[in-house]
Amino acid sequence: MFSSFIVWYLFLAGVSSGAFIFIAILPVNESITNPSHIDHQRARVAAGYLAVAICAFAASIILLSDFGDPWITWRVVLTPFASLASFGACVVMVFVLVAAAVTVVMLIKPVVPRWAVWLSRLLGIPLAAATMVYAGLLLAGMLAIDVWHTWLLPVLFVVSSLSCGIAIILFMEAFVPGKDEEGRPPWWKTQFVLGLLEAAVLAAFIVDRFNFSATAHESIIMLLVGDYALGFWLGIVVLGLVVPVLLHILYPFARVYALGLAAAVSILIGGFFLRWCVVEIALYTPFILLS
Repeated sequence: MFSSFIVWYLFLAGVSSGAFIFIAILPVNESITNPSHIDHQRARVAAGYLAVAICAFAASIILLSDFGDPWITWRVVLTPFASLASFGACVVMVFVLVAAAVTVVMLIKPVVPRWAVWLSRLLGIPLAAATMVYAGLLLAGMLAIDVWHTWLLPVLFVVSSLSCGIAIILFMEAFVPGKDEEGRPPWWKTQFVLGLLEAAVLAAFIVDRFNFSATAHESIIMLLVGDYALGFWLGIVVLGLVVPVLLHILYPFARVYALGLAAAVSILIGGFFLRWCVVEIALYTPFILLS
């Protein structure tokens, strides 16, 4: 139904938007407005924003590539309110510009003005939230795809985006000098809670769609025991949910930063497979025309 570009777009847009929200509300943002800030704190913030900018830029390039025709891109820009797809595409493009501007400021300014931090929050957080919600709403609004037509899908995408956002921040922080010497990554507990919440929403989504209609039922069968069962059980359940939870449980007994890095990579893999499976199991519901 959709090209492989869309799966990568959904993944990268989710990662970048989720990461922006968390990195923007980090209390450490306040320290970079002070000349006496700690260098590794500034590096943490800059690394987070850099990850956001890279993922958001890649998502926008993939989206434009999927349009194929430059004229289509131009029409989308000129008519942002023509459809939900047009609005979402424009939101992503503006979000990319904001993320890029914030990243440049964080990288080149020795002391970031306090107003710049709050401006980035004021502009970026709503754009990031809209990017997260839009992807799920776009799919859920397609009436011909029963397995997508549920409010649980946008919720699932939002929770996954937040979880993947923390994961990319932790991944980038692994390469920042002066990180927590005890090995305990920031947002560790938040990531654990989001993982449990994502598992609950995913289970609710599967149960809700299983008996919704014959077409939705067939899609869920494809997911659980059919062509996409390996991606679901290994990619989503094992790598995306079980492994990170086990690493969180193991952490109190082995306080090493590598556990946070491993959990981050595992969650990112699971986030990609979640979107791939959701897109691939889509089946059209035939409409019966009554004369």
